[in-house]
Amino acid sequence: MSRNKADVQDSSSHRAIVKFVYISQSTVSNIVYNCTTLFYIYINMKNNVISHTSYTCFEDLSNELLYEILEKLDTCDINKSFSNLNNRLQNLINSSSLLLVIKLDSKSKSLVEDHCQHVIIPNSHRIRTLSLDDCPTDPSLIDTFFKHCTIDSSFQRLKYINLYRVKQETLLTILLDSKSLPRLSSLNILMSYKNYHDLDLVNIYQLIFSLSTLEYNRLCTPRSILPIYIPHVINQQFSTIEYLVIDHCCTLNELNSILQHTPQLRRLSCHGVIDSDEELKEDLSLKLPHLKSICFETCDAPFDEFEVFIKKISSQLQIVSISIYWNKDYLDSNRWERLIKEYMPQLKKFYFHFNQHFDDDDRQINLSDSTDEFINQFNSLFWIERKLFCEKKWIDLHEHMKSDHRIIRLTIQDSQYTELNWEFINKVKSTFKAIQFTHLEIEYDNMCIHMLLDILSSLPNIESLKLSFTPILDLESVFIEDTKNYLSVLAINKITKVKLGQVIEEQEIQFYINLCPHMQYLQVESRLSDESIWYTCFENLSIELLYEILDYLDAYDIYESFSNLNNRLQTLIISSSLLLRIKHDSESKHSLEDHCQQVIIPNSHRIRFLHLYDFSTAPSLIDTFFNHCTINSSFYRLESISLHRIKTEQLLTSLCYLKSLPRLFSLSISIRNTMNDNYYDLGNIYSLIFSLSSLKHNTLGTVIDKLQINIPHVINNRFSIIEYMHINDYFTLNQLNSLLHYTPQIRRLFCHGVIKSDKKFKTDLSLKLLHLKYICFEEVSVSFDEFEVFIKEISSQLQTFRINISSYKNYLDGNRWEQLIKEYMPQLKKFYFSFHQNIKNNKKTNLIDSTDGFINRFSSPFWIERKWFRELKIFCQTMYFSIFPYKKEWIDLHEHKDTDTYSRQNSIEHNYIANREKTDHGVIQLTIEDYEGVDLNWRSIKKLIPTFRAIKFTHLNIEHDSVCIHLLLDILRLLPNIESLKFRFMLIFPLQSLSIEHSRDHLLVSAINKITKVKLGQVTEEEEIQFFINLFPQMEYLEVHCLSNTDVPLLMELISMNRRTRISNLCYLCFNFRMADENLVRTLAKIIDSETVNDNYTIQRSGNKIIVHWKL
Repeated sequence: MSRNKADVQDSSSHRAIVKFVYISQSTVSNIVYNCTTLFYIYINMKNNVISHTSYTCFEDLSNELLYEILEKLDTCDINKSFSNLNNRLQNLINSSSLLLVIKLDSKSKSLVEDHCQHVIIPNSHRIRTLSLDDCPTDPSLIDTFFKHCTIDSSFQRLKYINLYRVKQETLLTILLDSKSLPRLSSLNILMSYKNYHDLDLVNIYQLIFSLSTLEYNRLCTPRSILPIYIPHVINQQFSTIEYLVIDHCCTLNELNSILQHTPQLRRLSCHGVIDSDEELKEDLSLKLPHLKSICFETCDAPFDEFEVFIKKISSQLQIVSISIYWNKDYLDSNRWERLIKEYMPQLKKFYFHFNQHFDDDDRQINLSDSTDEFINQFNSLFWIERKLFCEKKWIDLHEHMKSDHRIIRLTIQDSQYTELNWEFINKVKSTFKAIQFTHLEIEYDNMCIHMLLDILSSLPNIESLKLSFTPILDLESVFIEDTKNYLSVLAINKITKVKLGQVIEEQEIQFYINLCPHMQYLQVESRLSDESIWYTCFENLSIELLYEILDYLDAYDIYESFSNLNNRLQTLIISSSLLLRIKHDSESKHSLEDHCQQVIIPNSHRIRFLHLYDFSTAPSLIDTFFNHCTINSSFYRLESISLHRIKTEQLLTSLCYLKSLPRLFSLSISIRNTMNDNYYDLGNIYSLIFSLSSLKHNTLGTVIDKLQINIPHVINNRFSIIEYMHINDYFTLNQLNSLLHYTPQIRRLFCHGVIKSDKKFKTDLSLKLLHLKYICFEEVSVSFDEFEVFIKEISSQLQTFRINISSYKNYLDGNRWEQLIKEYMPQLKKFYFSFHQNIKNNKKTNLIDSTDGFINRFSSPFWIERKWFRELKIFCQTMYFSIFPYKKEWIDLHEHKDTDTYSRQNSIEHNYIANREKTDHGVIQLTIEDYEGVDLNWRSIKKLIPTFRAIKFTHLNIEHDSVCIHLLLDILRLLPNIESLKFRFMLIFPLQSLSIEHSRDHLLVSAINKITKVKLGQVTEEEEIQFFINLFPQMEYLEVHCLSNTDVPLLMELISMNRRTRISNLCYLCFNFRMADENLVRTLAKIIDSETVNDNYTIQRSGNKIIVHWKL
């Protein structure tokens, strides 16, 4: 997609999130007028060094966080609330670093003079935003403001001005004064309705266009017809406006006159284009080479004239939005198709809206001439290929439905002027017959079931149905299913997707289940009694919301915090509807007896979670707990138990009691090691665990050296229903096999370690695990022959398989794994394989026998087709070989959450991604990680030379913080096939780094390397970037992670200059910078513009990342 200069787009940056605020009562009165109960400050800061910080006093917050909070507040409120607190805050709010926001409306009119004298004028040099909102009936606030304050050059930081209901004479004065503002970039004006017939829009627009730094302007006037003929531009003094909102009606000639002054325009929004008695004057001098988006809210001009106008300005358009009333000439799809093909080659989004009213007479309206004919025209391949459907209602949630862009949707909306009744439905039935609607959306809150059935019986091609309000079910709704309409709809409907809104009864759901037997997709929204309710007092929250909040808290905290507040909360926290969490650790051991007596035992029937974490010495916390409390049938709502470091004898006793719990779904246990537990038979413990009739999740771990597991074979088919089993111990295959006989329902299995046994593995063909989808072995130390026999028994349904191997080289047989997976794991989707081997220090280690041979066997089409990625990692004195599902290492940077804001960029990058994905999963990655106490030097690299020569590595990832340039050059010289390079830390540059570029290694690497993608970490200096630019002339992709003191604009200048000379293939550039904001985006765009005359690129920000894409 071509473009000239920059299309600057920004998303909101990631800020620290203040979740709970507690301010001491003495401070509160100064901050919030009548509020006296705010508790606890908890700040969760993302992307910061400090991830969780708790404060108990507002004044203890850092300056940075205070600035961030104060920037959200109005200046006058800041002055009133914080100015008298203490010297630190006083200095902070007086600091020139804090830019101010001024917002005045009719409620504050009596304070305007005081604010001007004491806040605004003394701080004029710090004001960033000025918003004045006058009263509609008595507009005098703005006049009063400008009697006491003049906008002059002292407002040197003023960027945004918003004037609502301003009079013309006042506005003209303001516009003249605004010429002295060096930073004014946005001007938003709503004219007063008084004397609007006398508005001189020509003079107003001329003054607006004379503002030299203005980038955004909106002018809204009353909806009357006003002449706008601005003289031609004199001496090339054009406006710098990039985004223009014309919030009033104008003719095409008038619009043409305005646009002559805005050659930098990128986005245009016009409220209405009206018809004119004058013929459109074609002006060939109108050039808008940067215009990407146009929106006409209404257009009443003839299509012939509109077509002439749009042809002049549409060459770079990417988005067109237009709404038409009555004029059926615009329904000529063939004409639109030719217009778009010939004059809008860059168009990506087309929003077209045509409105036609029903006549009010009693005859049926045959809409075939105005619907069927043109709708069929809009079904040509041109429209289908572009997927020009108004909204992807179902695709985001149901990606396999690839034909949704062919939908013809019928929407029936609620209106205060129209009642949805049988008369109305009968009028539109001719339209129902004429058009093959595929989607029906009804946004009406008072429809009965009979009417819905009547509509559906007339629409046999409907595939998806959305009801914003679930239709009213009659008392006799059960008998509706015997009616003729119901049976007809049931027989003919093709509905597979249903969305139901405002559902309250289960019979409402059942009705649609019965009506739509082909349903594949169902979304249900429950009905809420209160919508958008604001609460100012905790006690006023609904019972449902209070339950939801209290569900996150520990029972003791609930009782201590809320029990004495008032009767309502007292009643709530003792209600059986509120289920409780009990968490105890060593720090609370001293209060355990009291909690047992006062909270746990009296509320045993309400406890849902019981978690005991014992880090203490004798007497243990868990012993103390069970001395005062017995788990019995009174805990009938207990669902989850965690016992950390429990003694074996106490565990056996507890497990016997747990049989009485009817809802125990999860049990997590770690056994405490004692002098008597070094040799123990876990068979008794597992037998008791498997006897728990409702248990679905079990974790068991020990620190015992020698384990026995003697479990008798299952008697009378009394199997466990456990679905998730986490074995945090070392087991032999025979022990594991014995356990799994008891768990035929298991879906996920995790085993910490499989160790070899003196006994040969016994094959047991009776072991059937038909539901097992996931297996993870953290460490396997048995022969591949034995393991293979075991895994064949249980792997028929596996979808995810993780295994870590140490030293057993038989597991490196790629052909054997391929055969095993093909024959015994047909459902496998994800395969995680890790093999590690120590690199000995006392001699050179020739790794060819352990890498080259098996890596070639892991390179067959079997592995490539499944996109299973290969990596060799060097960490400390260990080498790891890994296989895992392909990671989009170079793609995540270009995927943005906001698909609307970045849709154009996403479409560009989608092509880039699609092309890259075809080859990137064939990457063989070499990773060199940092380890404390181990240096990365030539001696350690020399040991790896045989490996470097044997394997054609394509990606190099260095996560070491002390790599020098010379060592990097040595590594790259040994790896001529590297295509992508990533550094977590910037390399060490010696003082004589410039001379390095003339060294033999540098010249050799520069000549032979194939590197096209580079990520650099912790960059601060331009010479660091320049070194890699010189070293990798074929670079296409560059990401730079900048530190807080990095001069990003300087780096942008350097890269832009080099792109014309040394790295002409560069098409992606990303700066990862914590201080990224919209100002930096604009600065970088201007740098690019200044470096090139005609460069096709886009620039945008997503969080901390600023991304530039050039079209080559």
